Amino acid sequence: MATRWLLLSLLSLLILPLSSCNTHSNIENVITAIPENDPIEGPAEKSHQLLISGNPIDEAFKTDFEIASSTPERNYLSNVYLEAWQDEWDSITNALLNQFKMDEDQKVIRDYRLNFQAYAKSLSEVEWLSFTDVTVPMEERHLVGTGAISAAALAQAYAYKREVLLWIDRYYIEGSYTYKYKGSGAQLLQIRDRE
Repeated sequence: MATRWLLLSLLSLLILPLSSCNTHSNIENVITAIPENDPIEGPAEKSHQLLISGNPIDEAFKTDFEIASSTPERNYLSNVYLEAWQDEWDSITNALLNQFKMDEDQKVIRDYRLNFQAYAKSLSEVEWLSFTDVTVPMEERHLVGTGAISAAALAQAYAYKREVLLWIDRYYIEGSYTYKYKGSGAQLLQIRDRE
């Protein structure tokens, strides 16, 4: 129970600052909802069925999220989306390490990065639990849904996305951050065409 309370407290601390961000301060005007028939379903996705427009990652993946229909597609899409946000996270934290030259300041950023990455990993593990039969002993546990892989990856991806957007808003003048991401999403349509 204490672990659950701690995770919820940490999550609320991460989400609250985002609501007061400069770049996304009027977040209702920049959010594009994923359609109701969204093929990506599960506890994490239902609580985060929003893509924030104005960033190249969500723009690139928008069509993929609209069309993903099979479990393998969902798993692939979720992992590629997670990798995109992790790469952006690495990029922005490295940029901040270059901005702050003092060893003490860099240590703060490095420690925060390590702690946040551990937090994101724990979100994935907690999400995985929601697809696991936890009423049986550990050696008898099994997954009770096919969405575990995609939900766990998306739980992490959404955490990285929130932090990237928070750091952009906190440390960059509006419009001055250049995203590292130059990709074109998971390209599910092209993959389907090849098969």
